[in-house]
Amino acid sequence: MSRVRVLSEPDHMPALDPAFAIRRRALWLGDDQPPPQPSDWGQRSK
Repeated sequence: MSRVRVLSEPDHMPALDPAFAIRRRALWLGDDQPPPQPSDWGQRSK
């Protein structure tokens, strides 16, 4: 019993097609600059 699967079309790899790529992968993660923490409120930005 082989664990390697034989592809029906070995030259066709849809995962490499740019149409399958997610343009903005982290879109649902939120802002890359989180709001300041309460401990930072009294400090001035440099």
